[in-house]
Amino acid sequence: MKNGPQGGLDKLCHITISMPGVGTITTTGRSEKAMAAVAQAARRSRHIVINKMKRPMLHRKQILKSSYAFEVA
Repeated sequence: MKNGPQGGLDKLCHITISMPGVGTITTTGRSEKAMAAVAQAARRSRHIVINKMKRPMLHRKQILKSSYAFEVA
C-alpha cells in the first residue's frame, strides 16, 4: 500500500496475544518506518489488554481454573 503523497511503501505489523480469561487479541500497526509500525501495534495491544484486565475478575477466574485444571489419577 502506498504511504500518502511521498509514495513510500508502508510497513505492517500484526501482534496477536492469547491470554486465558481474556481471549485472543489481534492488533495492527502501519507506518512508513518498521519500528513505528511495531510501536503503534504495541500501543494498541497494551491499551486493549489493560482495558480487558480492568473488567470484573469473576469470569476470568472461572476460565483460569478450567484452563489450568488437570486430573490426578
